[in-house]
Amino acid sequence: MSIKEKRNKLLGHKQPSFTRKQSSFMEENHRDINKPALRVQIIVSGKVQGVFYRSSTQDMAKKLTLTGWAKNLSDGCVEIVAEGSKQNLQALIDWTWQGPPSSQVTDVKATWQPYIGEFSNFNITY
Repeated sequence: MSIKEKRNKLLGHKQPSFTRKQSSFMEENHRDINKPALRVQIIVSGKVQGVFYRSSTQDMAKKLTLTGWAKNLSDGCVEIVAEGSKQNLQALIDWTWQGPPSSQVTDVKATWQPYIGEFSNFNITY
């Protein structure tokens, strides 16, 4: 399996079909949007540059309906700033420990911050 195929499998790029029961479950959980949003700054260390880490982060953030950005730092780390529901932000933090298949994460530091609402989507920043 190629790296791209592994990444797509990991990120679940297939569009699921929902049954009525699943749709009802999603509607119930959709109410989380009404909960206060938060912001998190994440610094990911290890082999995280040159392995599609930012691109994979962008894909995961979009899947989790988060906004913000990811960028490489000069010290070899990746910085992520994201806004959204606490549950989805925590899911992103949990995912950053694994990252894409070629990455080797050694540390993740997350700092919770108040929601600002400055983003309309999730971008890769340079």
